Amino acid sequence: MIKENYYKNYIKKIFIIFLICICFFFLSSCTNSEDPKIDDSYTETDENNEKETEEDDDKETEEDDKETEMKTDCEDAHLDFGMTKEEFEKELESKGMTLEEYCESINKEEDLGCDNSKTEGYKTIVQGNDFREYIVYVPELYDGNSPIPLVINFHGFDGCASSFMNDTGGLNNVADSENFFVVYPQGVGGEKGDSYWDPGDSSINDIMENDVYFVRQLISNLDEEYNINLSKVYATGYSNGGMMAYGLACSMGDVFSAIGVISGALLDTSCDQNFQTSVIIFHGIEDDVLPYYGNQDYRSISEVVGFWLNHNQISETSVTTESYNEGNILVDIYENDSNSVVLYTIQYGGHYWFV
Repeated sequence: MIKENYYKNYIKKIFIIFLICICFFFLSSCTNSEDPKIDDSYTETDENNEKETEEDDDKETEEDDKETEMKTDCEDAHLDFGMTKEEFEKELESKGMTLEEYCESINKEEDLGCDNSKTEGYKTIVQGNDFREYIVYVPELYDGNSPIPLVINFHGFDGCASSFMNDTGGLNNVADSENFFVVYPQGVGGEKGDSYWDPGDSSINDIMENDVYFVRQLISNLDEEYNINLSKVYATGYSNGGMMAYGLACSMGDVFSAIGVISGALLDTSCDQNFQTSVIIFHGIEDDVLPYYGNQDYRSISEVVGFWLNHNQISETSVTTESYNEGNILVDIYENDSNSVVLYTIQYGGHYWFV
């Protein structure tokens, strides 16, 4: 009964918003491989070649201007933090970074199309010449005297930490009223430049190559800076971010007390059987990206629920079902003395971040 009330009064409060987060990134290119015809006189091909040369020159000029603009913006970065250049460089030095390294990280961020560094609470983890970004939201009631819970919220595929925080801003409001931290980490870019999460633990101690290791370092950094209740650390995520949350429940069940997954999919089933983690799932019947009933690439939600019931040693017969919104939202609650698995099925829900 205590566990049930905990989920109804704590986890439900975390997921009180209904927001759609859809990002599209278009790339296009064109080439002309046709060979020009040779003629003694001035031809249309000659004219086209001259135009192409002018266009190439204009493109190079634009790239030079962009590089100069980015360099200028970076040199003035201290102004975004209300510091002098000397103060800013000293602050970077305390984090093991130089201004040049900071500028490099900003350029990488620009490549992803994100604007994390200008967001309040922006921080980085440094390992050698590599950087990982995250944003920390500190609740209004936090005074540093007592340890408070931590929620890590993972964006979806091709997402940005800053925009995801804005899109799920209701979570920060709950953090203010319930007094817990919310952290928004940034995924790294793949070969095509899209940011994403890899939920599998490769056992490589590299923040760029292993997202699970990055999360371990993230929590360690946060614990050094803030007074965190390490017995109340939670992960949540949307879509690919939900995949990451599932992965953390499997590989870091000793760290995460519970996870919440919105429109996500379970990829890896090689979980550490020594630790059980409570799970709450939100998924729409009409999700056409990660289908509710599964496909050749992804498990159905019933299979996912079955997996976690088995992992958490919860009987299927323990289920109680509730309905809301004239039966359009069904809630299946499975629980034992120490853990629970809760499924919210939204009858007409698509691939959304929602409750």
